Amino acid sequence: MAPAAAQSRQQVIKRDPATGVLGIFPDDDPVTGPDIWQRAGTRMDQYVFRIPEDGAPLCIGARSGGPHGWGQLRQVVDARPYRGKILRVTMWAASQKAGRVWFWVASGRPGKPSATARADMATETGQFEFRGSHTWTPISLTMGPVRCDQEKLSFGVMLDGPGDLWIYQPRLEVVGSQSAREAERDCDALKPKR
Repeated sequence: MAPAAAQSRQQVIKRDPATGVLGIFPDDDPVTGPDIWQRAGTRMDQYVFRIPEDGAPLCIGARSGGPHGWGQLRQVVDARPYRGKILRVTMWAASQKAGRVWFWVASGRPGKPSATARADMATETGQFEFRGSHTWTPISLTMGPVRCDQEKLSFGVMLDGPGDLWIYQPRLEVVGSQSAREAERDCDALKPKR
């Protein structure tokens, strides 16, 4: 894990398709399906990730007091079943001496012009600070309706800098939907004009 782990570009831990061995690779934003948490970020060698299978809290922790990078836990799923739906992501979060923490839910299409291109639709917690130490705090993000051209949906949490972050009981749920007429109108609006 040495050369790739030292890079500052976003990376993901996944299985090598040829060998089946876990390793750090450039992030190609793979769809993993529900209940599979990806570890991703920059300078991933500076973070520890814990993803227990017994329902215990998930965790991202900095290995030192001043890492130069960030780590995230995320799920990336197929957006097609969620098109036209209003979604909510909820979880409990706690932190200890954490740098900046972001929570998000986003969707997008393939063929983005660059790795720095933003999601087509997103809701994030960037509008309020979640730094330092917090006891268990409820987090709730709502997004949608998901447009008919969206192919991927992701949600997760990112720790930028030092500290530790725990999340517990993360859930993605449908909380509403567009009417068939509204969905058709919105899809028509996305078609190229002639």
